Amino acid sequence: MTRASAALFTAIFIIGGAAKAEPMQSTTTESSPYLGIPALVEHKNAQFLRPYFAMRAGLRVRYVKNIFSTYQPDMMWFPSIENGRQILAWQTFDGSAGLYGVFPGSELELVDDTLYDFGVGALFVKVKSKDKPECYLPLETLVGETEPANSALLAASDRSQFYRHASVEFDGIRLYEQTVSHDRKQFEKFVSLLARPEDYATQLSGGQPGGVHPLFAASSVRGMLFTALSDGIAPEQKADAIASAEIFAKHYISSAKREVAPGVFAWPYNFEWTMNWGIKLSPPWYSAFANGQILSVCALLYRLTGKDEYKTLAGEAFSFIKTPISSGGSEYDVSGFKLPAEYVYPTPPTPNVRVLDGELAASIAIYNASRLLGDSEMLRVSFRYLASLAMQLDLYTTANGDLRFSMYGGSMPDGYRWPMWAMLQEAAIITKDRRFTEAARKLTPFIGKAWCDQYGC
Repeated sequence: MTRASAALFTAIFIIGGAAKAEPMQSTTTESSPYLGIPALVEHKNAQFLRPYFAMRAGLRVRYVKNIFSTYQPDMMWFPSIENGRQILAWQTFDGSAGLYGVFPGSELELVDDTLYDFGVGALFVKVKSKDKPECYLPLETLVGETEPANSALLAASDRSQFYRHASVEFDGIRLYEQTVSHDRKQFEKFVSLLARPEDYATQLSGGQPGGVHPLFAASSVRGMLFTALSDGIAPEQKADAIASAEIFAKHYISSAKREVAPGVFAWPYNFEWTMNWGIKLSPPWYSAFANGQILSVCALLYRLTGKDEYKTLAGEAFSFIKTPISSGGSEYDVSGFKLPAEYVYPTPPTPNVRVLDGELAASIAIYNASRLLGDSEMLRVSFRYLASLAMQLDLYTTANGDLRFSMYGGSMPDGYRWPMWAMLQEAAIITKDRRFTEAARKLTPFIGKAWCDQYGC
């Protein structure tokens, strides 16, 4: 066992005990991601990183419904102990070990911050309810099929106002985004525009040359559909919005996609972009942020229309996000944590500028799609990214509590603050991790008054 692997084993062992994980090692001898050989490496920001564990003890959640493991009802396990072995029994009688059902509306309390492995190929969390002993719930059920039972994970002062501006409900589940617009004029504008493919190149360019701006366009379609699902939209207006989104899917999503690696698809930016640190992106270049928005649009269109072509497109959009950059996708690695790059270029060897808001948005978009499609792989990847981001928050938080939105320094633009604040709370709701909530609370004083007046803080 190398020094690095021994240190990681110790850190994980500490998580399972009473103490919390120690910071990552500042100096390691692991195989470096660039060299691929053992190397003495000093990690300058290691003191801000720890192996993942969620801060969720004492939180209460409510089970929504079975979304993912539809071949088996959701269950909690009460293990039997046999000669020191913890065995997951399948029947229970008079309080003995076995299975307990979980039903829509059931409330559970999360007992601790630990992940549990019984050697059955799944991770569990420990929970309790008022009429059951302490049991173990699959991690997938917690992340994908429960929601908070109260406001403990919100930094927002008004729960209903926050949910109105940061989410919509569809078929019994909540979908999340940076902001949900209730501007009817803006809604009608995009319903009309998206029905006119001949105007896409100029009206969906985001002010850049090169035709359609994939992120601006996909975000606009997603925003229009979210507005269509909100309260007060007449059925005929909703139908018009879906029809316009289908026209966009036909004339842009289906036709503009590029196979950037075998089985890996993305939508190109067709203009040059000089980034911080002097990095110049030349067309075509790609982004997990844009693919995430297209993924969420296609997943929602599949559920709204039942057409398999949209499910296929969603899978193609997802393929790029989860594929490592070295293999033609967008995923990169920082000290073992996996993250989706907003700006995709060869890293390593080039330094990655790392933009927090794009990575949060892509992760949340994958989560929305996973629940719309009942896709366990999408849920797992979304949670992997959000868990990785949870452990980066100390690195991005300034001494006064403000939050950087990138690794290239400078203050966050004012217009980014409320959407970032919203996404932090959405990440807390998804992961059931107070770490995101605390970052949102620290960010609250830095949000502009106009944003708080319009959307609530």
